[in-house]
Amino acid sequence: MLPQAPPQLNEHVGVNVNARKRMAKIDEATLYRLYVEEQQSIRSIAVTLRVAPRTVHDAMIHYRIPRRQKWRHHPATSPGGAREALDAPLLQRLYVAEQRSIREIATIMEVYPSVVYNALVRWDIPRRKRGPCQRST
Repeated sequence: MLPQAPPQLNEHVGVNVNARKRMAKIDEATLYRLYVEEQQSIRSIAVTLRVAPRTVHDAMIHYRIPRRQKWRHHPATSPGGAREALDAPLLQRLYVAEQRSIREIATIMEVYPSVVYNALVRWDIPRRKRGPCQRST
């Protein structure tokens, strides 16, 4: 097997010429539309364009398209989202009175289980031990 030549670098320090060629496949308008306007993830854009997620990420850096912060678009943290809905009375009813699990509450509220857990901690509602729930009928 012949040794491979190291990748060529262009005038931008550390930018691989082959990476620049791959980025040329993604035009700025398409990337902006998919990521900013349609709110698609980097991974879904990569699948759509049939490139690696890293290529999409590199193109975003090249075109100076800012990354979204994960928490801004999650329903639990958006204005009027589930975080405001996870108040003490609701959690008392679902978790204490109805004996629902954190996972069940998360599914109902369309949030991650960690959001429910953090709300229980915030409202000082004692958590049950792990394992099957002993629901009274």
